[in-house]
Amino acid sequence: MKRSTPSAASPVAKKSKGDGGDGSHQQRLPHVADKAGQPARLRRCAALWNCDDASEWTRWEAKYDGVVSRHACAKEARDVAAVIAAARERAKDVDGEHHVSGLHLTSAEIVAFWKLKMAGNAKRPQGGDAMLSRNAKDAARITNAAFQIAAALKDEVWHSLDQLDGLLRAVDALSKGTPPDALFQVGPATASMLLGAFYDYVPFFSDEAAKTVVSPSLKYTRKEYETYFLAMVRRRIELWGSGVDDGALSLVGMERAMWAASYERDA
Repeated sequence: MKRSTPSAASPVAKKSKGDGGDGSHQQRLPHVADKAGQPARLRRCAALWNCDDASEWTRWEAKYDGVVSRHACAKEARDVAAVIAAARERAKDVDGEHHVSGLHLTSAEIVAFWKLKMAGNAKRPQGGDAMLSRNAKDAARITNAAFQIAAALKDEVWHSLDQLDGLLRAVDALSKGTPPDALFQVGPATASMLLGAFYDYVPFFSDEAAKTVVSPSLKYTRKEYETYFLAMVRRRIELWGSGVDDGALSLVGMERAMWAASYERDA
């Protein structure tokens, strides 16, 4: 995604030979589900990140839903889609208009997102019972506060990096501390997932994208998310300019393109 390095602290995956390593995906054959290990996924993700052809990014983003449907997370993704629809419906007023003042998630709905994040990863702790119970009293209030902060940013993040402070406040509102101040078992990665479900300028801090953009060795900290976000914004500007035009991917769309490219390959 980026050609210019946002900072010395955020190394960018270099173009590598093979697996699209010339900086672009040359083939246009049917995409194939790929169950290879993470190194192969990171190579494909890096190939897209280093690709200056914006149409290649949109091509992979268009495949995202199909890739999800063939992935181990397909059921969890459907559950989260239902949660998002329900949350949007709750936020409507009597005239059918959406209002952020009513937008929130319940503890059970947060667990649905967490299960999607963990789907297919046997090495990470599964479950969610503690998350469900510990967040039960505070989930609606905390998520609504974070959504209101994110909503105030609107589209300015496309061209104004000084919006970063506001975005980090929204992430902090979900993840900095424990109940009643923040959500239990929610860090910057899960927080970005919750916010990105409703605001397309908050990219999910997913493994493949984050390890490509920031570092192969991540601790999923707030500082790392800051580096990731800035890199995504700058790469987007390189690909589409600083405006908000209909042909450009959102930051969320860019992460989805990277995820899809990492999990499926052109056969």
